[in-house]
Amino acid sequence: MKSFQLAKSLFIFFIFALQTQAARSNANVKKHIELGKYSASFRDYDRAAQHYEAALKEAPHSKELLFTLGALYQKTGEYDKSEKFYKKLLDLYPLDAHAHLCIGDLYLAQNRLDRAVDELQKATELDRENSAAFRNLGYAQLLGDAINSAEKSLEKAVELNPKDPLALFDLAFVYNKLGKKKKAVRTFQKAIKIDNSVAGKETYTDFLIENEGEKLKQAIDDFNKNNFKKAENKFRKLIDDFPDHALLYAYLGHTLHFKRPPEPFAAENAYRTAIQKLKFTVLKPRQAAYLYDNIGMIRMNLGDFPEAEHFFKKAVDEQTDYPVCYFNYGCMLARKGQFDAASVAFADAARRDKNFVKYVSTHAALANFRKTAAYTNFLNTC
Repeated sequence: MKSFQLAKSLFIFFIFALQTQAARSNANVKKHIELGKYSASFRDYDRAAQHYEAALKEAPHSKELLFTLGALYQKTGEYDKSEKFYKKLLDLYPLDAHAHLCIGDLYLAQNRLDRAVDELQKATELDRENSAAFRNLGYAQLLGDAINSAEKSLEKAVELNPKDPLALFDLAFVYNKLGKKKKAVRTFQKAIKIDNSVAGKETYTDFLIENEGEKLKQAIDDFNKNNFKKAENKFRKLIDDFPDHALLYAYLGHTLHFKRPPEPFAAENAYRTAIQKLKFTVLKPRQAAYLYDNIGMIRMNLGDFPEAEHFFKKAVDEQTDYPVCYFNYGCMLARKGQFDAASVAFADAARRDKNFVKYVSTHAALANFRKTAAYTNFLNTC
């Protein structure tokens, strides 16, 4: 009887010891995880990794820790270490779709496309609802020029998550490669409505410029050579095919603005349409400054000085080293009789391009300005 009681006591003590050890282990794991998170928040990823690895020694089967270490080393570019932890994760959990997705993304980051496609396909087979796996599989197939397979994968990704802009952007590129231009444009439009970031709009702009190709170059060349009628016809045809491209409307506006006789109202309408299209596409800073400056010129010539000033300032905001908008702003101020302020604007133009000293000294519309002390101050400043 006594021996039974002793054995029972020893068993209870053993269980208590195990529970105490597990509690201490759990406390250590929690402590290292918190320290790892803290270090990572300061971008001290080496120290963060040390804490997570210490936690993993206490909990070697932890999915959370294996995922975290794989992702952490991938973030720091230590791909061999990242792969080691993801492979350990897969050894323990071979049917975990997310683990296959993670290692597939790692191979994708290294441009190891065959391995990436293999792992990402496994992820999609294990989880048919994983939109990210289908999206990344499609992207890997796109990079590997397996265009038809990429189309199927990306269409599935969009079906699962219609609000994923990355899947839509990639699918648009696939449609473009397959010659499905209208589908590509519609898909880009859907993507831009979801992701209206500069990067998204730049992607769409590059796509449009690539597809406009030689026709765009010829239209711009006609404009630069003052072949305005030819340029206008070409820009209008391009707009029919690519109605979202702000640059086309901007150049149509330039063509109408500078032709003889000019069509200022039609030009301004084209310019304002270009501004509206900036929700889809982008202009380079100089292109945008040129557009806003020309609207300012039209408004100034119509006597609408507040609107003209608004657009001259927008031109400067787009590109501070563009001298023309300072000069035109100065012309407006001189027309209003604000000669001292005009002198400052002309000086700003001349500091960026010395040729504007001559323009101010000879421009017919500035005869009254040249009779004032402000003109002398301008010359002294330059």
